[in-house]
Formats: sequence, C-alpha cells, structure tokens
Amino acid sequence: MDDYYWCEGMSEWKHLSTLEISKGALATTAQKDALKAAGLPFDELTTKVQVTALFSAGKNAPATAKQLALLSYLGQPVSENISKKEAADRIDAIVGGSDSADKFKDWNEDKLVLFPDIYADEIAALKRECFAEYNTFRQELGSAKSELPKLSFEEAGRIFAYLDASRPGWMKPRIAMFLDHFLPCVEAKIHLQK
Repeated sequence: MDDYYWCEGMSEWKHLSTLEISKGALATTAQKDALKAAGLPFDELTTKVQVTALFSAGKNAPATAKQLALLSYLGQPVSENISKKEAADRIDAIVGGSDSADKFKDWNEDKLVLFPDIYADEIAALKRECFAEYNTFRQELGSAKSELPKLSFEEAGRIFAYLDASRPGWMKPRIAMFLDHFLPCVEAKIHLQK
C-alpha cells in the first residue's frame, strides 16, 4: 500500500492506497481499534490481510505473564512455552465451569498481592484512585475537619510505600483501602516521615 504508482497524464506519483480499489483492502476502523486494544502495531496503510496475519501470529505467541499468573492461581500446572491461544482456551474452559464464581471471586484482589510485578499498572491506578478519594473526602468535610492536611502525590507516595512495607495486602479488600489504611496513616502523619 505504501508503494507509488504513476500513469501517463498524472502530475505526480501517488500511493497505491489512494486508488479506489485499494481502499477496500485497507483495515477498517474496528480492526484498527482491535489492533490497538491488543497492543499490535499498525498504521493508516495496514491492510485487512495484515490484520489477519497479526492476529494469527498472536495466537501462536507465548502466553502472557497475566495468563500464566491466572492459570497458576487456579491451580493449573502449565509449561512456560504454552501458547497464548492454548492458555486462553484453558482459561475459557475454567470460566465456563459451574463453579467458576467460587474460583474467581477473590482473583481481582488476590492478583495484586500475589503478582505485584505483573499487575504494577493496576496497583498504580488503585493508588491514584485512593489519593483522589482522599482529596474528595477532604473537600466534602470542608472546614469541619480541617486537621486533614492537603497532600501532594509525593507525600501520598510515602504513605503508600509505608503501607506496602508494613502491611502487605493492604489493598484487599479494595473498599477498605482508603478508610482502614490510608486515612489512619494520614492522621498518624506518616506522610511527613522521610
């Protein structure tokens, strides 16, 4: 698609992708969105055939760290050379079982404690949410509870580091993160410790 063509009478060379017949071969917006969601590379000249090839190659790729973590959590022994598709199929088979609710009820919280490196992005997001919840709580109290200090994210980071070191698993259950762990640390002035 990024090759050029020229015909007699044209003033300049043009990309093949500009031909009307080529436009039907280019990836659709939905396909590009799917590639983006999967973290696969594409550009405006990616074709439908290339999309299919990218997804086919992905099926044969090694299982992701998150897939391996989930299978391990579910007590499923797997070799590290299991493919992404095979891992997905095994997870789907477990999810489809009648007792899947019991197997997964604590996964979203347990994974953060058991696999912190793999889920570092989710842990960081939860900490940002906790910090935002503190700011909202502080604003809602207004002057009635003015002893709650305004915190920078750096100061909140000191509290998060303290909680990570002294109370592993403090993010479980998520509903208790702010009131049961973060707020008492603010009141104990943990954020002022260096």
